Formats: sequence, structure tokens, C-alpha cells
Amino acid sequence: MENLYHYTNQGRIQGIYESGFLFPSSRALPSDQKVVDNVSARVKELIGDNVYLVGLELFNDPRWKEYGLMETLLGHVDGRGGIICFEVPIFPGTKGLVREHAYISSKGFIERYGADLFKLAREEKIAGDDQRFYDCWNLYINSTIPLSEYRGDFKVPEIWIAQKTPLDLLKEIPLD
Repeated sequence: MENLYHYTNQGRIQGIYESGFLFPSSRALPSDQKVVDNVSARVKELIGDNVYLVGLELFNDPRWKEYGLMETLLGHVDGRGGIICFEVPIFPGTKGLVREHAYISSKGFIERYGADLFKLAREEKIAGDDQRFYDCWNLYINSTIPLSEYRGDFKVPEIWIAQKTPLDLLKEIPLD
């Protein structure tokens, strides 16, 4: 994989321009101890103490749309002036990870449980801490593999790289 597509908002652009870099800032393990307690030793070692830049394998990835995740992603990064997407080159030798995000998606929940757990939680028909959410978070976290081993076989891949990228190597991709 040569690039990933990272979505951010206009509010963060000033910091990128001032520093001259797009810095990784995401932790690969959630803060919820109930999830962390079930992460395999293999995945904990693979993740290490790094912070990561998170993105998609494809711009406007149709798999993310199919699984109901694109709207969630854009809603997560939206704010202060709109959304921007950068094509980010992945440098040779960069520590990278890939996760199967289908486990935590509307379509993934329907495939697994016959119902969209997100919708049920929004409608207050199930609790936000329903055990099925934890089960799916654990599947998602434990699906982590090194980027170097990824062969394109995930339904909804999410790419994580531990790399700071100079501004002059970023390509801004217009959102239609």
C-alpha cells in the first residue's frame, strides 16, 4: 500500500500548516478497560506505545459506505469549517497496522446479530454498554495485523500508521 486517505477538518489545518507536518495522534487501544482486558498479547505487542494516523485504503471508500461507516467517519471529523481529505504517502518501513472495521458497523451488526445495534441504542431499545458492543470491539481490536501482512482481504479495512508526514508530501483531495 502506497497511500492512505486521512479525513480531518478545517479547524486542524492551521496546526498542520504551522508545524509543517501531519502528526499521528490516535491511540490504538481504547480507554475502556473492559475492552483492553480482552486484547491479545500479540496485538498489544504489535501496537506498542505508538500514536497513529488513521485513514482509509481508498478515497471515499465504497466499502465504508456499504457498511454504514462513511457517514459516521465524516460526522466524527466534521467541525470548524468543513472536512478535508489528504492523500498521505506511506513511507517504506513505516510501522503500520490494519483492522477490520466491519465488526463495528451497522451492516456488520446486522450480519452478526440480525439488527443494527447502533440504531437500537439510539432508540434506547438496548443499553450503550450492551455486551454485544464489547464483543464486537474485541473482534475489531484483535483483528489488528501488521500493514506489511495485509493482502486486501478485509471487508472494511482501517489503516493505522505511526508516521509524521511533511506538509509538502500531502495531497489535498477535494470532497464533492
